[in-house]
Amino acid sequence: MPSSRRRGFTLIELMIVIVVIAVLASMILATLSILKRLSRVAQTKAAMADISLALSTYFDAWPVLGDAGDATASDFTKDPWSYLFKRGYSVNKQFIDLGVTRLVTMTGVGTCKATDARQTATHIIDFFGNYPSNVFEFKIANGPVGGAAGGAAKYTRDIMFRSSAGTPNQTNDDIILHWTSDTSKWNPVKASDFPLPPDPGAPSTAQDPNVTTLDDFNVATVLPGP
Repeated sequence: MPSSRRRGFTLIELMIVIVVIAVLASMILATLSILKRLSRVAQTKAAMADISLALSTYFDAWPVLGDAGDATASDFTKDPWSYLFKRGYSVNKQFIDLGVTRLVTMTGVGTCKATDARQTATHIIDFFGNYPSNVFEFKIANGPVGGAAGGAAKYTRDIMFRSSAGTPNQTNDDIILHWTSDTSKWNPVKASDFPLPPDPGAPSTAQDPNVTTLDDFNVATVLPGP
């Protein structure tokens, strides 16, 4: 009887198997990366919904964010948690109660830590990236009642609330909510819905100062220093 012979894999066959495994692995990793990002988008949108609801509730108690004389509510933008959590005690409730892992406080140049916002000024962060690119940004316009020129800012008229979605150097995938006192509603918008920053060489009258532009979301100008 003829003897049976066991044939092994050739080098070429082994290389083909390795290539197939590598391709499958890369596809799986790409899928996992997409799913991870989708999860972060969903978590960030949920957090923004909670914060926007807290702000709407805040306006039931106070008409203006920040000090009456602050047209841009800079004290709110550097410490939003204090307004939404700490100030709520004066009306016997907090407007929001996010977990401590969603907070960050600067403790020195280039350093930060998670902390309890009842103790110190605290930024609220999204579910993307690293500090400071993951800090929620607020662009706020306060105005005097009746629009009196030079009057104190007694009500908040416009809020832009933004997450850079992990890509601070581009705006096409930003997550943005827009609120105005005219409607008292939060609407999702895109960066492309707003005018481009004014041409630096154009006359100063070419750009209405009340028009929100992409330039308003420059992290260097929105975030406070250490």
